[in-house]
Amino acid sequence: MIIEEKSWKSISLKREMTVRVIGEDGTPVLVLPDKTGDHQNIEKFGMTDSISFQLENGYNQLFCINTPNVETFFDPKFTWEEQVSVYKRLEAYIIDEVIPFVVKHSGNDFIILTGVELGAFICMNLVLKYPFEFGKIITIGGLFDPDTVKYPIDETLMYFKKPIDYLANMTDRRYLDAIQKLDIRIAVNSNDPVFDQNLKFGETMNKKGIPHVFDIWDDQPVNKWSGYCEMFMKHIV
Repeated sequence: MIIEEKSWKSISLKREMTVRVIGEDGTPVLVLPDKTGDHQNIEKFGMTDSISFQLENGYNQLFCINTPNVETFFDPKFTWEEQVSVYKRLEAYIIDEVIPFVVKHSGNDFIILTGVELGAFICMNLVLKYPFEFGKIITIGGLFDPDTVKYPIDETLMYFKKPIDYLANMTDRRYLDAIQKLDIRIAVNSNDPVFDQNLKFGETMNKKGIPHVFDIWDDQPVNKWSGYCEMFMKHIV
């Protein structure tokens, strides 16, 4: 299996950023990391191995990116203005830099977007804001209403609001129509602490007439990452 890394100084984030490419052909899968922001976690915890058949036989190619999650969400040294600025620039980096790289490298503009936990939160924000850029989204154990992420009172900061809130108020038919055409998969274990968030988000999507697969796992995995691997393997095909 071919693994390579491509790095460049991001115009949006003003720092060196890395994309780890796994596999050499197939439908591209853009992978956002968990709260650590580590683009290698998908390999460390077995998600790459779980879809080795897909990767080795040219069905899929993974594009794993690192993200500045700590300073965006968790570091109290950063003011609200600074955190929002970094998050906004992260979105710009993904949309304006990473996606063109993925399309050019893979030769395919149908992009699957996926992430676990906080990565799923960022994925859903991207898909709801930029539905024209993606073909499919797989969220796993998504933090759609995360207590760990505090939100500003300023209602004009729509890009940094919880998707569970602003989807309910979305009325722009151009965006809603585009979202309705996506292949949306929401996977979560029934005993996951974020299960109620996922259930509420699924109910909101139903109210907005957005087709999606809501996949509830009732088995008890050996650990959370083994469960994530199984969910990923099921929904990547």
